[in-house]
Amino acid sequence: MSIEDPLVFRKEGLSHTVLTMSDGDICPPGVSFFDVRNLSSEDASTFLYQPGETVLITIVMPIIWAIGVISNSAFIFVVARIRRMRTVTNYYLLNLAVADIMFLCFAVGDKVGRYIASPVYNDQYGLKTAGCVLLNYFVQLSYYGSIFLVTLVTLEKYYAVCRPVQHRLMSGRKRTIRTVAAAWLLATAFAASLIPGWANWTPFCFLWPDFEKFDSLPNLVGYCLPHSDVFLSIGNGLQTIPFFVVMILNFLMYGLIIRAVNTRVAVRENQLASSAVRSIQMRNQVVRMLIINGVIFFICLAPYQCSSFAMMITAATENYLLSGDQVEKVMWTGRILSYINSAINPFVYTFVNPRYRHAFFEAFALCPSIKRHLVKKAKMDENGTSNISMDQSATMKRSETRKESTATTDSQVSQIFSASVVANDVAI
Repeated sequence: MSIEDPLVFRKEGLSHTVLTMSDGDICPPGVSFFDVRNLSSEDASTFLYQPGETVLITIVMPIIWAIGVISNSAFIFVVARIRRMRTVTNYYLLNLAVADIMFLCFAVGDKVGRYIASPVYNDQYGLKTAGCVLLNYFVQLSYYGSIFLVTLVTLEKYYAVCRPVQHRLMSGRKRTIRTVAAAWLLATAFAASLIPGWANWTPFCFLWPDFEKFDSLPNLVGYCLPHSDVFLSIGNGLQTIPFFVVMILNFLMYGLIIRAVNTRVAVRENQLASSAVRSIQMRNQVVRMLIINGVIFFICLAPYQCSSFAMMITAATENYLLSGDQVEKVMWTGRILSYINSAINPFVYTFVNPRYRHAFFEAFALCPSIKRHLVKKAKMDENGTSNISMDQSATMKRSETRKESTATTDSQVSQIFSASVVANDVAI
């Protein structure tokens, strides 16, 4: 939940009295107002966007938005155009790209739209109640969708490496579609549960000081507030606790995957004399991609979620350790990092994994000769992977012939399939 409660501003000017303004205008009946006429120009300016915030909103955030929308759209195009990229893992990543585009459009679009509509900080007067609900709902939907989809990617790789037989029995197009649909439904439920935390659209009337710089400012502003402080704390908990639970689960699975890949490739090196180097290279690509994707995702989102969790504890204990300005700086840092996270995933794929890089070049190659070369190279890579699988199948048959018992445990079959699983199921 976005912690942008306007009541962190000066409360001494807030009352429920209708007041005639100096220029003859009157605040609407029943509308609370901030009387800041007795403040200096500098103090009253704290209700406006500061220079640093202006730079972030007008320059930094649009750049991040453009990079993120273009890069994620390009990844979706590559998966749709290159047939070999239509894997289970990439189907999850494609949905993650959709979630990232949605997050950037609604989250960044909201900040830029507020700035364009009003010079008063966080003014949401034009949204009304319906706008407050829909805008924040889609931001939260994309947030939950991203953390659940990242977990599905990790879970898919965990089963492919650590439980290969079970993975092959379970994997399939229908199962993948059902799993993705379940992730989005779960994200929908979580996002809907947070609606009371921002559905209370509340107008306020500002009484500005009698300085020229405030003459053109709007008197009526609006904010999307929680129906009560309880809903704000509950919303922060529903946002942060699932994040930390998912982060712990993902890092546990990363550790198990890395350990399994290291152990099994080492065990099979003697039986894969001609393909050992290639298997190790694929193993290293998988490990790098797992670590980089996971670390970037959770590090970029952790500061904002830690801040939200701290705000929840602070509201419960009423022990305020930071000033309003300090809280805003921390929150802005968390926001920018979360926007960057949604923009850079396709760059991680292409920089870390050569097969993704070749697919991007192939999809956007304008020169026919370059495209033919990339297609030929991709086919050679696939043939090499197939040869590894054939070697493993032969090894499996020889191993089964020597068995005295027909009972085979899952762990034994996992060792037989290990290198082929590393090459086929995890490389992309």
